[in-house]
Amino acid sequence: MERLERYEIISGDEARSKIVSMLKSAETGCLALFDEKYPYIIPLNHVFDNDCLLLHGSFVGKKIDLMKKNAYASYEIDYPVDAPKVKVLTCHREYESVILNGKIDLIEDPEKRYEYLKRISDEYSLPFKHGGEERCNVFIFRIHRATARTGRFTPAGQKLLYSYDFVDPENK
Repeated sequence: MERLERYEIISGDEARSKIVSMLKSAETGCLALFDEKYPYIIPLNHVFDNDCLLLHGSFVGKKIDLMKKNAYASYEIDYPVDAPKVKVLTCHREYESVILNGKIDLIEDPEKRYEYLKRISDEYSLPFKHGGEERCNVFIFRIHRATARTGRFTPAGQKLLYSYDFVDPENK
């Protein structure tokens, strides 16, 4: 069976709705950045907002250095949708996953950082005090393309693949 024949491809509004629902269901994901030889991958909390992910972290370090060198990145989330089963391989469990490709913008303006940090704090019901924008960096992951899968991934049989282009990467 050809690779694409194994999938029922869903696009358009149905795909967007499913992908957004999955992004809002997960609290964390892994950001993959380009490095010299190997990808650099780090887990982060995220908030989906206006077809973007709001991410936060420090002002210095390898992650920031890599973002400044190449703003294109990928982000991945996955999570089980069924209860854990005893003595069952995880590859036989129901789960959902999303892979995003996009571009990262570092937020330099303290007022904008405050606005985004407040949004992140509100999403996680955390208290936020003015001045946090001076201690915590914010980056916006602008989603260009997303693909998602759901279900149990057995070697045979057709699976659902959701595919949605959020923006034209050449224009954003």
